[in-house]
Amino acid sequence: MNGKEILLETYRHHDVPRVAWIPYAGIHAAKLAGYTAKEILLDGEKCYAALMEVNRIYRPDGQVVLFDLQMEAEILGCQLKWADDAPPSVISHPLEEESKKKIPSLDTLPTEEDGRIPLAVDMVRRLKHDVGAHTALLGLITGPLT
Repeated sequence: MNGKEILLETYRHHDVPRVAWIPYAGIHAAKLAGYTAKEILLDGEKCYAALMEVNRIYRPDGQVVLFDLQMEAEILGCQLKWADDAPPSVISHPLEEESKKKIPSLDTLPTEEDGRIPLAVDMVRRLKHDVGAHTALLGLITGPLT
């Protein structure tokens, strides 16, 4: 039973030979590959290299593809403050100006082409091809209430 199977069987509440291992590497992935946090969250090639380094070093059963808590907030209009050694922080709110205090309608919800979602989708596709047979890939949707 490989790591991916152990994790999937755990989710199914089946007996497994050991506890599944999912390192939440996040920005630590950048450090492993010699990049900054900002670089791996904005540059697909650097992000991929960092994620592959996490997979090589930790040999995880499951791996979070892109650990970016602000991706959805940014798409919905929040401004981010970027740092080299930490995830970005939300520093504004799209409804803070009096003239913009209107709740967006459902037809303005983000799509897979918006913001940095294409980067995340590309990472899933590439990792699935390269490590998906033995590593379960996990995604996070954290917004828009970060």
